[in-house]
Amino acid sequence: HLSATLYLLLGVAEVQTVSTPSRSQLAFVEGIISKKDRPILVAAMEHSDYLLTFDNEFFKPSIIEIAREQDLTIAKPGDFIRLLGL
Repeated sequence: HLSATLYLLLGVAEVQTVSTPSRSQLAFVEGIISKKDRPILVAAMEHSDYLLTFDNEFFKPSIIEIAREQDLTIAKPGDFIRLLGL
């Protein structure tokens, strides 16, 4: 049920790709998250209200805190669907 709902949401959402953040933008989260995940976190903070992921690194308290400061909610897809009450 949750997978079908997620695919439905993605189908009606205005999903877009964005450019890779610059080195200076990535420096903002250096030392907080792994190098491979920095572009994902920075791009999400700049262009989105929600980041859906199964990657547990994004759920470290320090990352959740910095995301919250940037008005970004990080959630697993199932938790996001429940948050929406679907």
